Amino acid sequence: SRHTHARVEVDVPTFYSAGGVANPFGTGDKRRAFISRTTHLLGTYWRNEIHPQDSAWTWMPNGRLDYFSPTDEVLPMPRGAIRYALTESLSLRSAGGLYYQPPQEEQLNETFGNPDLLSPRAWHATLGAEKDFRAGSSNGWVISSGGFYRWLDRLVIRSSKTVTRKEV
Repeated sequence: SRHTHARVEVDVPTFYSAGGVANPFGTGDKRRAFISRTTHLLGTYWRNEIHPQDSAWTWMPNGRLDYFSPTDEVLPMPRGAIRYALTESLSLRSAGGLYYQPPQEEQLNETFGNPDLLSPRAWHATLGAEKDFRAGSSNGWVISSGGFYRWLDRLVIRSSKTVTRKEV
């Protein structure tokens, strides 16, 4: 867990273009807030490696389970990897999974943001190859190369819209 204190001051421009970009010559209101909050970010991780005898394949199923108190979310994150050994020293690999991170404190603050936000998430995927030049030794070089793709969802973006909340 962590306890945060922050004094936040933001210039809020009164004019935004259609794309959400602020007019650099416009004047705006200043909004101020003091944010003090204790947050709990708890997580557990499970990792496994399955390598059948006499097989070139290795499967690595794993996952993570997190709790973020700022958004009151329990988030399962499945992840996994697979490796295929072309030779003893050359292999192909692929991995992917789901990742979350909690919004920043000011993004959840009623003055600057939205206290009803959910955590932004991302799907990661990678595909690559690895060459081991150590020849069974613990000394030497291992070279990895690969491509990476990330799909982002539920991102927090700034808006010039004003929201009025009704107390229930």
